[in-house]
Amino acid sequence: PHVRGLMMSVLFSLMTISAVARAPLRTGVARQAMAMMATTVSAPMPASQLAELAANSDFVFKGDARPVILFDGVCTLCNGGVDFMLQWDRPEAVRGEFRFCALQSEVGRSLLARSGRQPGDISSIVVVLPDGSARTKSDAILEIGRRVGAGTIMEPVFPAAALLGFVVPKPLRDALYEQVAENRYKLFGELDECRFADDRFEERFISGLLSEWDSGNGLTA
Repeated sequence: PHVRGLMMSVLFSLMTISAVARAPLRTGVARQAMAMMATTVSAPMPASQLAELAANSDFVFKGDARPVILFDGVCTLCNGGVDFMLQWDRPEAVRGEFRFCALQSEVGRSLLARSGRQPGDISSIVVVLPDGSARTKSDAILEIGRRVGAGTIMEPVFPAAALLGFVVPKPLRDALYEQVAENRYKLFGELDECRFADDRFEERFISGLLSEWDSGNGLTA
């Protein structure tokens, strides 16, 4: 069972990687300048500042319980994965099972703090859940696999593959994930600009600027 589960995890990863070649970023993708990106901080942020930063993201789950996927906005592989998820998550509908937010954005940094992580930590994809918990590394990939495919012919396939993936011991899964994550720029390259939105699925991307939200209650006019 462990071998079968590992094979299914690898298969899901390969399908995501293939999206990089088959579905490159379209020119219509809205981005902000690299100067807006957060950089990894060398010193950990104190707990009091983390709590304050985390509170800024409370608006994200007000009236919307869909999980938020925090992804590396300049990683070619990660953006290919986002395109893959958009392709297989109710592609004909306005709303999907997931929402997206770049790790490097202001809101992304706030959600990282909400998840108990340093705001400059872009070492892993993070799935932020409305109950305050989060999934990282291989657990994040499998959490996505449990839900992706909705509204498509693959709806029963991806969840089944994800369940098999959970059979694989977490240390083994995470080791495989870390090998890819640590070498993602070298193997797949990186973009010149950070992806903060997508004009094809505007409703599914959270605005990256906290200043665009009015006291956490909604977008400003």
